[in-house]
Amino acid sequence: MVAQQMLFDRPESVRRAILVGTGGPGAAGMFAPEVVMAATRVPPDAESLLFLFFHPTVTSQSAGKSYLLRMLARIEREPSTTAETIQAHLAAIRAWGELNGDAFARLRRIEHPTLVVNGTHDIMIPAFNSYALSQQLPNAQLILYANAGHGSLFQYPEWFVQDALRFLGSD
Repeated sequence: MVAQQMLFDRPESVRRAILVGTGGPGAAGMFAPEVVMAATRVPPDAESLLFLFFHPTVTSQSAGKSYLLRMLARIEREPSTTAETIQAHLAAIRAWGELNGDAFARLRRIEHPTLVVNGTHDIMIPAFNSYALSQQLPNAQLILYANAGHGSLFQYPEWFVQDALRFLGSD
């Protein structure tokens, strides 16, 4: 959503855009009550992260556990998330979802090559929003990773890197 706003406000600073797990202004079906409950846990726990980012299948949950192990193995860590940060993030997402059709229509003016990526089973920002977003952007490509949730890029890191490199290197 921040990247989309940059494309609106500072298009000259962007050559290509990759938008993952997002929808355009006015995106629908975001953050159902059970998602908000899991997303606002401080500190976040493994169960909440697996619920939020991975589809509840054996394959997706296994990939999610592998992701959590990779994340825990990192030496450099981001600062801990606070309840205030989470509430501000949710407020910004809700405000984006409440934007009107005029804001959504502005997407048609973004001429940058754009790769839109999501999981087919994203419970935070449902994949139909990514599809609608890709339909508005004149130079968009859409990739939906099967059996994946909001963390599709974490579930399929090798695929995502290859897809991103191919997209960024293309003319």
